Amino acid sequence: MPRVRRSVWQLSNPSPELEWYARAVAEMRRRPFQDPTSWAFQGAVHGYSQNRAPWPSLVSPPRPNFPDWERCQHQTWFFLPWHRGYLAAFEAIVASIVEALGGPGEWALPYWNYSDGSANARRMPRGFTGRRRPDGSNNPLWSPRRPNFDNDFNYQIPAGIVDTGPALSTPRFTSGRTGVPPGFGGPETGSVHFGAASGFANGELESQPHNLVHDAIGGLMGDPNTAGLDPIFWLHHANVDRLWQVWVEQPAAAGNPNTPMWLNNVAFSLYDASGMQWTFTSSDVLDTRTVLHGYEYDDQAPAAPAAIALEAIETAMAAEGSGEPELIGASTTGISLVSGSARTTVRIDAATLGARDLLESVGPPPRTYLNIENVTGLGVGTIYRVLVRSPGGEPVHTGYLSAFGSFGRGDLGDQAGGGNSAFDVTEALARAGNVAAESPQVDLEVLFEQELPPTEEEAPEAASLEAIEPAREPRIGRVSLYQTR
Repeated sequence: MPRVRRSVWQLSNPSPELEWYARAVAEMRRRPFQDPTSWAFQGAVHGYSQNRAPWPSLVSPPRPNFPDWERCQHQTWFFLPWHRGYLAAFEAIVASIVEALGGPGEWALPYWNYSDGSANARRMPRGFTGRRRPDGSNNPLWSPRRPNFDNDFNYQIPAGIVDTGPALSTPRFTSGRTGVPPGFGGPETGSVHFGAASGFANGELESQPHNLVHDAIGGLMGDPNTAGLDPIFWLHHANVDRLWQVWVEQPAAAGNPNTPMWLNNVAFSLYDASGMQWTFTSSDVLDTRTVLHGYEYDDQAPAAPAAIALEAIETAMAAEGSGEPELIGASTTGISLVSGSARTTVRIDAATLGARDLLESVGPPPRTYLNIENVTGLGVGTIYRVLVRSPGGEPVHTGYLSAFGSFGRGDLGDQAGGGNSAFDVTEALARAGNVAAESPQVDLEVLFEQELPPTEEEAPEAASLEAIEPAREPRIGRVSLYQTR
């Protein structure tokens, strides 16, 4: 029988599942980092930096380029299958330890459904806050995060950040076209640890809620190279994995890729509960009931914010257009985000066919996409709201920009080295009002406003997370506007 992963907020209080998880985490932390079933080894599989605390205290001497570490897949269509395998291997290790400690033989990893709309959903789950347990002992599930979670039990992640509607209403798993969002699962790539370094964008689910929740929690979770060391990481990713299953089961969605390039041509290796290497491909993890020990979720229904997902998917499928995206405007200089807010201008050239349709408001507007290109800098736990404003209009919210994983290579300048994000702004521009057809060129203003600041500035207890290497200025290389017909 497959294990059943349950919603953490539906567990009893106190929860035996979380108590056994805490005991297993404590045991994994006692194991040497060279042990594939240890806490440090498992965290390093996702990401590792010999110059980033707390790694120097966990791994000594440093192990740069260790072949089994820094294997996570981001900004790629392998983001979801790789993390599914990673979760299953980790769950098998924890379950084996739980059973060895005298716990239940069918222990399963809970998931944190922060989008279900209930009163507690966006709060940090019970048991993960506070350095100390009621008996005064160290809490194995605690990690330095935004201090709000420890100081105020009622603190919640902002609701807009956990909205699953944009991802679940995305019709296709991937898209190979420049200038448009890369689909639900991410852009077509080979195996890539971080596609941002090559200019790839996040898939819709990776962008929101995945990246944004990482940023909203902060601390270790705000940095891909330390995220796997926070016990809440695994509950967050279990929910991301569940949302993949939700999307697949929606009849209007196009479904997973069926090309050999995604299904079988790229293999990944991890370690199971016995410390033995386990190799898998995407095709091996499509059915959760057959992934290693097998598992299912107790609830695979769409979350409340995505209740209209089917209708939205059908609308998107009809409206996305099949033509090659056309660049209709772009900013001319890079944008600094150091101050926490910034603005730039995208000059729309009315000479382009798509721009004329937008400017003259003739018939249904073509699909319009705002691209945030080459995001660089050492952004830890930072989220920006992105707004657009037409001449004489009011700013209209279009989405969120995450700094998660946007380390970039600032030495390459504004046009290379960082990550990209793409937003469908068709409806936002319609709400912003006519951008005026009187001039052959129209300036659209794009604004960035910090929703949540970096955690280092807020949390004294997270001081150990500061980078040993100098932080780079958070920047955006260019903002551009594309249309499809």
